[in-house]
Amino acid sequence: MIKQERAERTREAIIRAAAAVFERDGFTAAPLGEITRLATVTKGALYFHFASKRDLALAVVNEAADTVHWLLEHARRRQTAELPLQILIDLSHALVGRLADDQVLRAGLRLGTDEDLHPERVGLSLDWAGVVDEVLRRPGGAADAASQNPDLSALPAPRTPSDSAAAARPNLGKDALACVLTGLELLFRRSPQLVEQETLTSVWRLLLPGLIDSGEADRYEPSGTGSD
Repeated sequence: MIKQERAERTREAIIRAAAAVFERDGFTAAPLGEITRLATVTKGALYFHFASKRDLALAVVNEAADTVHWLLEHARRRQTAELPLQILIDLSHALVGRLADDQVLRAGLRLGTDEDLHPERVGLSLDWAGVVDEVLRRPGGAADAASQNPDLSALPAPRTPSDSAAAARPNLGKDALACVLTGLELLFRRSPQLVEQETLTSVWRLLLPGLIDSGEADRYEPSGTGSD
């Protein structure tokens, strides 16, 4: 048992050291010698746990994928009981928080789009367009969902030119929201110092007037509710 625990600790130390190097250098340029140095293990120990640098990189991606899947599953479990847009707000704050603290997640997302590691497909990415569509979709149709749970509100219908507020307020839809969230994630991954929780809160304050009907702002917390 002690030997197994020691082996698991060694494997985890290698993954975390690899994440630091992969995040900095990418897959191809990452030197195994630097990984073993950071993990304070020999190359023999590294190859005992991972057959190749590719296997090690995929282990980082898989651990990051577990974190992404956990965040998404938590959001899905809240879907039938809470405001969908608030779920997205909380999810975005949860992701920014995890990206700030979790180097394995940052490295896994970078490796997920590395063409040398995944020459034929994307290995790991957060599909914000799919997430926004899934969370905001009303399972039983708009009328049915509204009658069962009036708080389960999707984005308001597009405003028409006759709307007196249309000229003064933006008219954002799911596609625009997905683009903004994708852009924020990419910006954070490349320059994490530029996107903090306060920055994200300010972005949501700017977005909400274009996403919800007037008089609904008090129902939403742009800084997140902490549920994620």
